[in-house]
Amino acid sequence: VHEILEMYAKGKLEIYEMLPYYEEHYNDYVTSDFTLKMSSDFSKDMGEKYYTAGKEFLEQFSGFDFRILNAEQQFNLPYKDKFFLNGKIDLIACSDSGDLLVIDYKSKGNWKNKDEKEEYSKQLYLYAWAIKQLYGKYPKKMAFYMFRINKWEWFNFSLKKLHSVLKWVENSIEEIESE
Repeated sequence: VHEILEMYAKGKLEIYEMLPYYEEHYNDYVTSDFTLKMSSDFSKDMGEKYYTAGKEFLEQFSGFDFRILNAEQQFNLPYKDKFFLNGKIDLIACSDSGDLLVIDYKSKGNWKNKDEKEEYSKQLYLYAWAIKQLYGKYPKKMAFYMFRINKWEWFNFSLKKLHSVLKWVENSIEEIESE
């Protein structure tokens, strides 16, 4: 589904082509099983459930309500002459009011808890930093699009939170280097 959303965003697939593409190419892209091991003597094959969730998502997908600026935007940018930050942003968009948006696709279900959601949000803030370098301004909003359950998780950009995340990155790198 991630690949199909990328192709849609880049204009390589129309909405009506997405589901047939999924059905035809699913086994080409998904080459491992989804066995959930609950304990040493109990496991459950989740493959059919995940396949069905993807199919149902694409059956109801009707597009995005924002203008797509770029999909799969790669970056490798110097940070304070200390190190490089790099990544690939799934989707950069623009709202009707002209605000930048950053979206990351997630195949996961709901968050385990608030702490997990906050931990994941660091990724969006690093993308926001890159967006500022590439586009000259920060995104106003950022989101995880949890496509398997068709849920948007929006975050308002906060400069204070960005500084906190960048400090976390610096500290993490220092800790790794000191080891």
